[in-house]
Amino acid sequence: MLSASHVNEYQYPAAELNEAYLRSHRDRQRAEEDRETKLVEHDTANMVDGIGTCGDHTVECSTGGDVSCDHLAPQSHLVGPSAHMAKEKACLAKERALEFKRAKEEREVYTDILKDILYLTRWQTFWDSFWLRFYLSLKLVFLILIAGTEVDVLAFVVAFHAYWCASKDSGVVDHLSTEAMRIMLIVGVVGYIGSMMLYYLLPGADACCRRRQLAAPKASGCWHLMCGVTAHASAGDGAVDELLADPLMVPETSISAQCFGGDRQALLSMLNQAKVVQEPVGIKMFHCVPIFRMYLLIKPTTPEDVESLFRVNALSTFTLGLAQMSNIGIGSTSGMLDWNLFIKIGLMAQILNLIITFLFFFTPVCELLKGTVELDSVRYNDSDQLRRELRAHRTYTRELSAVSLNKDETAQKETALKQLVGLADKEITQMSNMALDLSQLTYEQKYYFRCGLRRKSALALMKS
Repeated sequence: MLSASHVNEYQYPAAELNEAYLRSHRDRQRAEEDRETKLVEHDTANMVDGIGTCGDHTVECSTGGDVSCDHLAPQSHLVGPSAHMAKEKACLAKERALEFKRAKEEREVYTDILKDILYLTRWQTFWDSFWLRFYLSLKLVFLILIAGTEVDVLAFVVAFHAYWCASKDSGVVDHLSTEAMRIMLIVGVVGYIGSMMLYYLLPGADACCRRRQLAAPKASGCWHLMCGVTAHASAGDGAVDELLADPLMVPETSISAQCFGGDRQALLSMLNQAKVVQEPVGIKMFHCVPIFRMYLLIKPTTPEDVESLFRVNALSTFTLGLAQMSNIGIGSTSGMLDWNLFIKIGLMAQILNLIITFLFFFTPVCELLKGTVELDSVRYNDSDQLRRELRAHRTYTRELSAVSLNKDETAQKETALKQLVGLADKEITQMSNMALDLSQLTYEQKYYFRCGLRRKSALALMKS
C-alpha cells in the first residue's frame, strides 16, 4: 500500500496527468473536425469541369499544375473532382494513422508513469518475482525435514541389532558397556513410543489441536486491562499471573474495574480473553509413524504439518537419536562396535537431525516455512481468480462481436463486461490508495497491474 507522500515525489501526479491527457485529446478531436470541414468547403468550391490523368502518377486539376499522387495505382483514370477527393481522403487517412500512433505513444507514457507510481517497473517486478520464487523454493526444506525424520527412525531400526549384539559380534567382553548400550536403546524406544502414547491418551494432552484461537481483545480494552492489572498488582493485592489465572480475585473497588466504568462483568470477560492461548497443533499418526509419514508428500501441506513434523523430528532426535549417539560413543571407546554401513547411515542421519533441531529451536525457519505454505495458497487463489476473470472478459468480448445476439443478450453481456472492468479499476484504486483514471488502459494492462499489486501484497504477508 502506497502512502500519499510516495505519490508527491513524482513530477506528474495522476490528476494532472489525466487532465493533460484529456485536454490533448479534445484538441486533437477539434483539429480533426476543422480539417474535415475545410475539405468539404474546398471540394464544393472546386466542383468544375476538368480532367485529371494519373497514368504517370500525377493529377492535372482544373486549377493547373501537377499534384503528386503516389497513393494512386498506375494506369488509373480519374475525373478532376474525383481525383482530388481521392487524394484528400488518402491524406486524411494518413493523418488519422499518425494520430493513432501519437495516441499509442501517449498511452505508453501514461502506462510507464503508472508503473513508476505503483512500484511496478521492470526492475522492481524482477525483484518481486525473485523473492517470491525464493520463498516458494523453501518448500524444499520441508522435503529435507521429512527425509531426515524418516531416515532417523529407519536407521535406528536397521542398526538396532548391531548395537544390541555389539559385544557378541566383536568378541570383546565388556559387561558394563554392553549393559549401558542396551539401556540406552530401551530408553530411546520407550521415550519415543511413550511420548506419543501420552500425547494421545492423556486427557487434554492434545486439546490445543481441538481448540482454536480466542478472539483477540480490543486495543483499548487491552490498554485498560494492562493499566488496571498492573496498578492492582503493584498495590500489593496479588500478582498479575494470579489475576489472569483467577479473575474472581479482582475486588470490586480495584483500579481495573474503574477502567471499565465499574462494569465488573466486562472486566472479567476481558481477563478471560487475555489468557495466552498457544498455537493449535495436532500431531497425527502419519506425522510420527515411519512409512506412513510419506503421506505428507501427496497431501496438501498445511502450516500445522510443518509445526508437527518439526516437533516429531525433535522428539526423534532426543530419544532415538540420543540412544544412537550414546551407543556409537560407548561402542567406539570400548572397541565393541563394528562400523558397518547401517551405523554410518545412522551417524549421518543424526548430524542432519541435529541441524534441523537447531534450526527449529534457534531460528525462525519454522515460521518461515509455515508462511511459505500460506503464501503458496494465496498465490494459487489470486492466480486462479485473475485468470478466471480474464477468460470471462475475453468470452464476453468475443460474444459481443457476434451478429446473432439480440438486444437483451447484448445488454446482459455489456453489463457483465462493465462489472469486470469496474472490479479491476476498484481493486487497483484500493490497493494503490490513489484515485487513478484507468479508462485509457486496456483490460490486459489492468490485469498486469493487478498481478503486480497482489504479488506485493503476498510478499508483505511473508515479511510480516
